[in-house]
Amino acid sequence: MDKPKLSDLLIDAIEKARDEQQGSLILLNLSQENGLGEYGRTAVLDALADFQRQTGAIRLSEINFPERQANRTILAGSIALTSPGHSRLTVPISTPAKLSPAVLEFLEEPSKRQGRVLLGVLPSFDNLVASYRLRTRDDLEQITPLTLAKVCLTVLDIAEKLEASGQPTMNIYARFHYTSPFFPQNFVPSDYRKDALEYMKNRDIVTQYQIHYLAADGADVSSITVGIDIPKFQAFKARVGAVYLAKERELAPPPSLAPEAVKSRATRPGSDTDAVYEVTLTDTGEILINEFLLSRPNFDSENQNIFEYVFDRPNQTILLEELRQALDGELPKKSLPKIVDNWGFTRELKKLFFRVSAQSIYFRNPVRQKDLEMTKVGRLSISRR
Repeated sequence: MDKPKLSDLLIDAIEKARDEQQGSLILLNLSQENGLGEYGRTAVLDALADFQRQTGAIRLSEINFPERQANRTILAGSIALTSPGHSRLTVPISTPAKLSPAVLEFLEEPSKRQGRVLLGVLPSFDNLVASYRLRTRDDLEQITPLTLAKVCLTVLDIAEKLEASGQPTMNIYARFHYTSPFFPQNFVPSDYRKDALEYMKNRDIVTQYQIHYLAADGADVSSITVGIDIPKFQAFKARVGAVYLAKERELAPPPSLAPEAVKSRATRPGSDTDAVYEVTLTDTGEILINEFLLSRPNFDSENQNIFEYVFDRPNQTILLEELRQALDGELPKKSLPKIVDNWGFTRELKKLFFRVSAQSIYFRNPVRQKDLEMTKVGRLSISRR
């Protein structure tokens, strides 16, 4: 049984019945029209009982459970036999002052109860439904850029673990492997992870998670055990990546220089007092670091085409799927980490300039002093061109 779907159907059916019947005591029809008929009376009653127990926003009438009434009648008879002066067992019931004709018919004619459920809707129902829909709606385009960034970058880290293990349960670090222009300079990683995981858990993409909190030297070094629904996660990953990239381009666009101008730019050390290293690309396709030759990819090769695409989009996350634009609709034949190696960015250079995985790439350019401190990479030893 698809429980999330049944929950949605029940909420919609209760709201509609209350509006139509104009009362707090309503009859819920189990029909094909509202989708409840396919589940059957037992499943619907079980779901409503769970809903009542968890929220307290509805009250199921005992008349929906004739087997309980039969047991209660037997119990009442036993009490009458063993307890002098007690001829019957009564249960207090509160009902509205005026009942609708349909409810009266339901109460008076047992034959009219087939395929219908009687329940009371309490005032807290409206607030609960509003909260439920806020948590479960498909709203990637409407959520704030910060929340979108938390979710997307968490998805990328989970995707790496999933690709490596193929298992629905994995451990990730609270510290984000990628960054976003929407993140403030200072934040608590485990708090951001919790926000992202709660968002996905409410949509049944994440099935469970547990944060193992740990701090060292003032830093958040917590780890998180995460369980996912793999098919739902894979579908969500593609969509959240596309929405995030569109939002990033809309609100945090790259410098508006033409590609030719960017490639020909030869910024020298010292032009930006905070920049330590900067990659430039010459008109002849040479990749330079502070005017030191790093490599020269073959003309019109996969390596050159992807580098030009990434070079024109510094300091932003680029998903694998997006690189089709650089390769005439094809995906790269080599893995992204291997391509970065082919460009000459290995070991410390790769750590300093790139964050790369099987699914995405982030090119940091220029590298500033704070980046050296963050990556713990010392001064580079590179050869002059």
